[in-house]
Amino acid sequence: WHEYIPHKKYTEKENLKLFYKNTGALLAICDSLNYTDGHSENFVCSENKKLVLIDSETIFTNLSYFQEIKLDFFFDLEFTGMIQNLEGKTESGSALQDFNVYSHYPINPHVINDCTSNMEIRYKATKINSEKKSCPSIQKINLNEFTPDIISGLKKAYKQINEKSSKLNKLVLKYTNLKTRQIKRHTLYYHWLLHRSLHPLTHNPVSCIDEHLNFYNRELTDYEKESLLNGDIPVCYHALKTNDLLGIESNIISKGYSSKNSFEWYIEKQNKLLYNKSFINKREDEVKRLLCS
Repeated sequence: WHEYIPHKKYTEKENLKLFYKNTGALLAICDSLNYTDGHSENFVCSENKKLVLIDSETIFTNLSYFQEIKLDFFFDLEFTGMIQNLEGKTESGSALQDFNVYSHYPINPHVINDCTSNMEIRYKATKINSEKKSCPSIQKINLNEFTPDIISGLKKAYKQINEKSSKLNKLVLKYTNLKTRQIKRHTLYYHWLLHRSLHPLTHNPVSCIDEHLNFYNRELTDYEKESLLNGDIPVCYHALKTNDLLGIESNIISKGYSSKNSFEWYIEKQNKLLYNKSFINKREDEVKRLLCS
């Protein structure tokens, strides 16, 4: 069992400044570990003026697939999910941005009954507002005011990671059997496809699933299809130092699936911190662009 972390909010500016400095440090740590699932439900604003990560299953993400599709976004700070581009948006699901309420739209079945024997089932998205446990304040915060604190914590953490990289690498190597989740498709997509395949108007669930799972190799899609037909959400893993893609029972779904293993991608990130001074400047510019827009 893990210790319960109560959600704490702050009103004094000095407390908020310290919170955001610590959050900048956590952002750097998550980036250095190739973490990729930083939405607000995975973090809690705690009593010690720190943002606490409570779901770390996507640390050491294997970036091989994202390298193949050649999109810079997957190697930017935004890929952590902790901050995002808010241009044209009125809400944010990211952990760091300051909306204290966010909306999500679960899809629920409902029956259209016209008082005949011809009843129809439809799916309807219902808007639900939830309090963001990653938000440190009751009021909406102007992040422009605290961006310097975030950057200060970010740069200090990168510097410490750089200085202690040898010790960190040895520590990581103690956990070579660690399995971390590899997100190939969003859980919401699987949820939608599962409902669609079970819809009464879908005559052939197998064909329905096949039609929407044609983006990856056959071994992976066979595993996804088997899970969905069993009523389960497919979950994939990578072990730290293997190139194989694993299933939920540690079974090998696809041998030699990735061009590099997760540890090699982690080391590549560490090398950028060690030998490329412009990397830190780029990260600082990203924070300013994403948080001050």
